[in-house]
Amino acid sequence: MQGKVVWLTGLPGSGKSTVADAVKQLRPHIVILRMDELRKVVTPVPTYSEEEREMVYRCIVYLAAILSGLGHDVIIDATGNLRRWRDLARELIPSFAEV
Repeated sequence: MQGKVVWLTGLPGSGKSTVADAVKQLRPHIVILRMDELRKVVTPVPTYSEEEREMVYRCIVYLAAILSGLGHDVIIDATGNLRRWRDLARELIPSFAEV
């Protein structure tokens, strides 16, 4: 069974993490992929260059696709300011929505 993926978009400090945490309280099985945490793993010394952003956003979309394919419901907690990253998620993940 395919899991669902919801991408919480918004400016930094707009409450994405707060909303994700509130949903997790109601649905503890949900996996939250946080851009801030993933970036620390993928790029321990971030430069925030365009190339780095592209790589990290592709990683978060790929992880969400894998997890949803395994049946997990996922929240992506990331600004996602460029449409191409959200379009990639829409292309790779059958049950995808952005908020």
